[in-house]
Amino acid sequence: MNNKKIFEKIKWFIAILFIVAGIGAMVESVLAGLVYIIGGLFILPPTYNFFAEKTGLDLPSGAKWVIVIIVINIPPLIIQNLNNPENPSSLSNEKSQLKNSYNDESDIKIIKEYLSKEKRNLTDENGLRLMYKVDISTDNIINLASSDKNKNIAPSKDDDLSSSLSLHLSVRICSFSLSLNGNHQKEIRRIAQVFTLKYLDIFGKYTTKDYYYFPDIDDISKRKKILELVTDFSLIVQSVVPKEYTNMLASQGLDVKSSKFSYEWANISTELIKKSNILQYNSLEDI
Repeated sequence: MNNKKIFEKIKWFIAILFIVAGIGAMVESVLAGLVYIIGGLFILPPTYNFFAEKTGLDLPSGAKWVIVIIVINIPPLIIQNLNNPENPSSLSNEKSQLKNSYNDESDIKIIKEYLSKEKRNLTDENGLRLMYKVDISTDNIINLASSDKNKNIAPSKDDDLSSSLSLHLSVRICSFSLSLNGNHQKEIRRIAQVFTLKYLDIFGKYTTKDYYYFPDIDDISKRKKILELVTDFSLIVQSVVPKEYTNMLASQGLDVKSSKFSYEWANISTELIKKSNILQYNSLEDI
């Protein structure tokens, strides 16, 4: 068998490998698969001869092998780029998967069931203990707005504004980890509107308090109560700020219930909530 026949067989073998690889690569990327298939047809003697005859272009052997090497390297790069987490297409696919799971009404029902049973003493038909537990963790945080530190409300000895109270608004994708008697049952992701109050405590350190509202789980009345709290300075003083702190301010002759602070805080907080559009984020599709 002469060298020419050996090279012909090698070309056939490589061409078939390329075509088979192209068909397989189409699962990951149609473009990557087409590159392999076109490369295989280019190497295949009958199709190359047809190409050379129609174009009048007969490439030297070295040029052909350079093209083969290039063809080998292009598809993996295409597939790698598609699987890159920073690639918009990849992000779109991930978001689509999350959206599909998010819209599962049965998941909402399961979460509500676990939440209702979590604090109850339950047993099965045989009297064996049933302990339901819901752990909530944050996967992603999208910060929407934060009140200007130079305009936050808090009385000082000069009875003016300082930076000891602020409101921060965010949307968070949270995971509900459901377990029964310590055995993990399911992980479900949901969106939350989060209202965070940050205040300077009596020890001179900032303390934060988060108020979560899950649009498809919580009753709308819960959000109304949260909004009422975070926009009402007197309610914040009564419910959030430690009594020791308000007593200390009162001993300095400062009235934390002053209408001046209430009006200014109401204006700052309500405008912040409106501009942030936090109330419009009710599902993953809204992000």
